Parts: sequence; structure tokens; C-alpha cells
Amino acid sequence: MNRLALLALLLPASALAGWQDDVANARAACDTDASLCDVVDNLGVRENRAGLWFVQDSRLGVEHLPVLLHRMQQETDRMMRPALATGIAQLFTDADASWHPAWAELAATDPSPQVRSIFITELRRAPMTAAGPGLRGALAHEDALTRRDAASVMGRQLEAKAFVDDLLGALDDDDAVVRKTVVRALGHAADPKAADAVRAAVEADDQLANEARRALERMGVE
Repeated sequence: MNRLALLALLLPASALAGWQDDVANARAACDTDASLCDVVDNLGVRENRAGLWFVQDSRLGVEHLPVLLHRMQQETDRMMRPALATGIAQLFTDADASWHPAWAELAATDPSPQVRSIFITELRRAPMTAAGPGLRGALAHEDALTRRDAASVMGRQLEAKAFVDDLLGALDDDDAVVRKTVVRALGHAADPKAADAVRAAVEADDQLANEARRALERMGVE
């Protein structure tokens, strides 16, 4: 099964249905009350030392989330889309669970690698309703950096042990950096049941030896 087919299984349409319509309806509602859209259309955006843009606007609240999602979906500027994602990420932890499907889908399928990375990183502290489908979808992505980010966050997620089986399944990833990240993540998850698989991975790829040794130490095994 290829990665795109696997993504379709991990992120079924029935689980995600609704949020796209919700954001479109929220934007349409601005025809009669423009207050939410006025804030989103005129956001405060700053630039960090690395030259990347980010949203910093004290006017933003959870009520702006649907319109902000809509703007990011429609935005074509490659610098602005990640900036909008930072604004969205600020709001997600305060939003109710109905927005979790949007978060999971963006982490796994957004066309921008920068946007995916922002949402994947935030899934570290998200409930499993969002972290489960989002990180599993990202771990199946065709982009190796996205898979690496997903594996890294899985190992440090609040419920990291829930992702051990997913990480074990990624030990044979075709990218060396992803494999190394997976081994590190298994160490952070600290589940001894992964020890045999980590040892086997080292036998197949001696470049993983140092990372595997540290992982086994974190698992409390030799």
C-alpha cells in the first residue's frame, strides 16, 4: 500500500467531514457581520530573527478560529500561510474538540511543509482525538521531513506509549534520518516492549547503534 492510500485510511472522510463547511460558513457570515473577518483580514504579523513571519495579535480569540482557518486555506503567499498557522496554533489549545479534526488533517495533509511542521509540533500536547490521527497521518506522509517530525513528536507526546506500535512499524523507513528519529522516539516513549525491535534494527543498520544504545537505556534494558 502506498503512502497516499495509507493516509486515506488514517484520515477517513467521515472523521473529518464538517470543518471545511464550517469555516466556509463562518466566512460567509461576515457578509452580515464583518467584525470577525475584519480582525483576521488585518492581522498583526511580525518577523523573527530567522526571517520567518508569525502572527502576533492580541485581538485574536477562539471565536476567530473558523475565519482564520478559512483565510489560511485560501492564502497563496508562501510566507503568510505558515504565519497564519502560528496564529491558528495559538488558538487550538483553547478551542473545543470540534476543531480537532481540522488540526489533525492540517498536520497530515497540508500542502506546505512549514504548515505541517507547525501543527505536528503542537500535537505534542494535544488530546489523542487530535494527536492520534494527526501524527499517524503525518508518519505516513511521502515527505521524509514530515515523517521525521511526526516520529519525534510521537516520542514526546503526552501519551507517547500509545504510539509505540506506530513507531515500531516505521523502523524500516527508507530514510536514514527518519529511522534514527524513530529509534530516539522509542527511547523517549520508554516502553520496554520495543527493546527487541530496536536491537534488531541495529543489527540491520549499524548507523543506529549509538541512538539505539541511548534508547535502550531509557527503556531500562540493556
